[in-house]
Amino acid sequence: MSWHKVKLKTLLSQPVQNGYSPVCPEEPNGKWILGLGALSDFGLDTTQIKPAPVDDSKVDNFLLRPGDFLVSRSNTRDKVGRSALFKGEIKNCSYPDLMMRFRINETTIYPEFLEMYLRSHRTVKYFQRSASGTSGTMVKINKRVVENLKVPLPPMPEQTAIAALLSTWDAAIEKTEKLIAAKEKQMNALYQLFFQPGMSANSSWHSTKIGQFMTPRKEREVPSEEIPLFSLTIEDGVTPKTDRSLPAMESEAKAGSPQ
Repeated sequence: MSWHKVKLKTLLSQPVQNGYSPVCPEEPNGKWILGLGALSDFGLDTTQIKPAPVDDSKVDNFLLRPGDFLVSRSNTRDKVGRSALFKGEIKNCSYPDLMMRFRINETTIYPEFLEMYLRSHRTVKYFQRSASGTSGTMVKINKRVVENLKVPLPPMPEQTAIAALLSTWDAAIEKTEKLIAAKEKQMNALYQLFFQPGMSANSSWHSTKIGQFMTPRKEREVPSEEIPLFSLTIEDGVTPKTDRSLPAMESEAKAGSPQ
């Protein structure tokens, strides 16, 4: 069987549905709702959650189950359309109105394969181009945009192999980016420690102009006395430093020039 493309709506076992945003309490109570930042470039960020009310019965209608797909329907243009496959990472967790949820027929398409495709550059650009809105900072995509996404559909064994490979690379990239961010944070802290004025009341450091460490130099001025110069010679793999003088080099140059 060869690859072919289908619209996402033909793969759904549960239609696309917007979430619900209740008035949230400040104190945790065992029920949670995803924050807008929970959908990242690498899937679900489980740290971006907040308490959900226990006395709002509507919240239970939007509780997440393993296998649910989430898409950000409203955000800044560079973040709209971010997606994640929920795998049960958080118990008693619902999703907000600014996200959409759907489920797929897993006998037709492998969940992790679709997860990777939703995070691909092509899909992200499709969502961003399809987004609209009057606000300069917040744009939206709708249910129809998600349903009309064209998805490549290779045979199931190829789907699982592709998903496994991309997942490995995705994890490696995420780990590398986190390491780079940590190193940058450490470097910024060192800059603050050493170069920010007034960091230490007992410090004897003080500021000065760089000109105090410089001496004037006349490029065309050549002293009359011999100026020692240095060059490298290579003999039998050894590079000793040889002391030579300006007049000697001038003599060699004249001797080697055509008469």
